[in-house]
Order: sequence, then structure tokens, then C-alpha cells
Amino acid sequence: MTKVDEEKIIKTDSIIDKKAKYLEEREKQKTIKHLEKNLEKLNKQQQDLHNYFLTHHSNYDPEIVKELEEIEKLINDKELEWLELAAE
Repeated sequence: MTKVDEEKIIKTDSIIDKKAKYLEEREKQKTIKHLEKNLEKLNKQQQDLHNYFLTHHSNYDPEIVKELEEIEKLINDKELEWLELAAE
């Protein structure tokens, strides 16, 4: 193998590495966008439930409390996942 062939192989490997890194970053950004959209929806649901409690303070419904707790847990999980991806 000649020196020129070795340089071509090195250059090709470099291009492949750059493309792989680009695709990884692109996939990470898609995942982050998806998480952000999910968080927006969950935050809206959470706000709606908070508003329900403000307007129906005398009507305690355990099912709604449970739903709110589940939404808050999902928000925490999604935020943690978002932070982990953003830190990479």
C-alpha cells in the first residue's frame, strides 16, 4: 500500500467519523425537541389541573389528585432525560 492510499483511507475514515457524529447530534436534537414538546403538553395538563383545584377547592377528587401526581412524575422524568441529553 502506498502512502497516497493510506492518506485516502485516513481521509475517508475522517469523513465517516464526521458523518457519524453529525447523525448522532441530529438524532439527539430530534429527541430533545420531542421531549420539549412532551413537556409543553404535560405542563399544560398540570396547569389545567391546578386551575381545576383553584376553581373547585371544595370538591376534592382523589382521581384528579392521582392524575396530577402522575403528570408531575412524568414531568420530572422528562426534565431529567432532557438535562442528561443536553449535558452530552
